[in-house]
Amino acid sequence: MLKIIDLLLLGYGAMGAALEHHWGNTCKITVIDPNNPHCLKGPEDLPSSYNPDCIVFAVKPQSLAEITPLYQKFCNQKCLFISVAAGIDLKFYQKILSEKEQIVRVMPNLPVIVGQGMTALFASDSVDQENRDIAETLFNIAGKTVWLENEALMDAVTAISGSGPAYFYWLVECLTIAGEKLGLPFDMAEKLARQTAVGAGAMLEQSSYSAATLRQQVTSPNGTTAAALDVLQTEFKASIEQATQAAFKRAKELAISVEK
Repeated sequence: MLKIIDLLLLGYGAMGAALEHHWGNTCKITVIDPNNPHCLKGPEDLPSSYNPDCIVFAVKPQSLAEITPLYQKFCNQKCLFISVAAGIDLKFYQKILSEKEQIVRVMPNLPVIVGQGMTALFASDSVDQENRDIAETLFNIAGKTVWLENEALMDAVTAISGSGPAYFYWLVECLTIAGEKLGLPFDMAEKLARQTAVGAGAMLEQSSYSAATLRQQVTSPNGTTAAALDVLQTEFKASIEQATQAAFKRAKELAISVEK
């Protein structure tokens, strides 16, 4: 159970808004986003006595070089800093905030909106157990979490679960188009594709079987599914590997661009 904490959320885009929605019942949240008329514009709008327990950076990576220094005043106060920005490693924050600060880097994905997110976390050596528990609990509220022992794996996480939902949405789009080409009305093809994805996801969630075993259960020898998989296993697997490599590479490029 998470104690009520004062949390400063920086950024109110899709991710920031989703997190604020899930944390609203367990945290006292203040939001800063100069592009949203319902949020504070910047740290200058905070009360002089304000002292948050946690600051969450939920802004675009390209803006961090400008934004992060504005919150140096909260250093040395046992504040937990959490970064949601893709590709930006802890060294970036430690250089600005200090190596002694308690910083946790996380990579959630957009299904946090519906409480089904997948978040990987990595903590700097200075993070104490209490703040590790706070970070984990915050993101468990919106889905599931895993801790990484090596920060270098974070870019791989970004490529798989961070960007991953878009791959599944794209598959649904492709199935819908394929259904149209087979003669189905668009609305029907989309409904078939969407619910198939929802149902397959629910089975993955509720079943103890691996994805491979579930696939085999659907695939009768020499049947329709087997005919489709003969094509997919040749071309689709290679495409997924190429796609995740591209996402992995871009995550590293983002870090380099910010450091410059």
